[in-house]
Formats: sequence, structure tokens, C-alpha cells
Amino acid sequence: SAADAGNPVLYKSVRYDSVKDFEPVGLIYDAPLVLMVNSSLPVKSVEDLIAYAKEHRGKVNYSSPGNGSVSHLAMSEFMRRTGIEMTHVPYQGAAKSLTDLAAGQVQVSFDAYAAAQPFLAGGRVRAIAVSSSERISVLPSVPTVAESGLGDFDLVPWVGLLAPAGTPRAVVDKVSEEL
Repeated sequence: SAADAGNPVLYKSVRYDSVKDFEPVGLIYDAPLVLMVNSSLPVKSVEDLIAYAKEHRGKVNYSSPGNGSVSHLAMSEFMRRTGIEMTHVPYQGAAKSLTDLAAGQVQVSFDAYAAAQPFLAGGRVRAIAVSSSERISVLPSVPTVAESGLGDFDLVPWVGLLAPAGTPRAVVDKVSEEL
């Protein structure tokens, strides 16, 4: 997964080399993130969020499914690129993170559509952008972060299948074909 590939960069010590110890087989799925705000916030776009966060410096909190999660890292990159500061509130999983977003305990979150869909459908959470380079079919009217002024922003978590290094090429090719 994206986490396994990124862990050697994030942590001082991991027990594997994500390049040398594995043979890539194929992509299982990718899951663009949705940048969301609590619907009570007067924010309908990335531009609005940037302005709101600058105006309310130190008072805007964002949730994530946990420290070091892709959602946390995506928001860190978003803040770095926009120059805004928001306070990170880590949770143990997306359900509680998004429940508190819908309840207004936090104001902003970046999470996968699958986890966010029930909250978006309920109307207490508003999608303002997606993290992929292209719009997603389930939210066609929601622009990408890049379209919203952040150039080449394209951060999409993915899950892939890996085999141990040294797996015979014929086996890797066959599993990849079946995948």
C-alpha cells in the first residue's frame, strides 16, 4: 500500500526495504481523498477555506483517522502549499473522525470517499475538493484541489499487491494478469 511504500521515509527504522524486498504485481485500487468541511462553516471552495483559515488562525481544527495516516499527510501537504495553519486532531479511524466533523467538533477533514459518503449524503458535511488530478465520477461537480489553484496537487492513496523479491517472473506475470 501507499503506507508501506512511504514508511521507510517516515520512520527511522523499518524491517524491510520497500524497493528491494518486494516485486510489484499490480494495483488493486486507488482511493482519492475528499476535502470536506462541516456544513455550518461558510466555506464552499478551497479558496474559501484558505481565507477562512487565515482569518481564524489557530481556531480551525482538522481531523484525520490517525497520526501518519494518508489523510494526515495530505492535509499537511495542503497546509504547506497554501500557507495556512490548522490544528490536527487525530482519531483512531475514519468513523469517529468523520462523526466529529459532522457534529462540528472539528471543522475540516480529508478522507476517502467510501468513508465520507454517508456523511456527505446526510448534508452535515460538504465536499469542496478531491485530491486526485481528475474529478471523481461519484462527485462530478466537486473540483480537484489542483483545479482550485494548487497546481499539480495529486495525492491519491492506493493499495497494490506485492510479492516477495525473487518470486519467479512467470508467477508475478500470471498473478498480475489475473488481478
